[in-house]
Amino acid sequence: MPYTETEEFAGIGIVLYIPSNKQLYFKLIEPTEHHRILSFFKKIDSDSFKDVLQIVQDELDRLQIIQISPAIFNELVRKRNEIICYSNNRAVLSINPQETINELFEFYVKQ
Repeated sequence: MPYTETEEFAGIGIVLYIPSNKQLYFKLIEPTEHHRILSFFKKIDSDSFKDVLQIVQDELDRLQIIQISPAIFNELVRKRNEIICYSNNRAVLSINPQETINELFEFYVKQ
């Protein structure tokens, strides 16, 4: 949400959290896939977007390794007015988390 005053946003990824085993899964767009985002938000340059995307990637990589608690996940996704924000939590029943995240990514980010 680069322009918080308008609350316009474009999806750049999906985060899936499984509280029972404290596993975090995520999928973000590739840095080279920035054209769609930049076409929505003309004032953002590609280098700035790639830098922000790398910060998000690094943070999610770190959280994925340490097996986070539900409280830490809730802090990650809590509502804030920043360039990167997370949508409301939703529940999904999944047997294969990686398959689920790929399906959600295709539906919410790629469309």
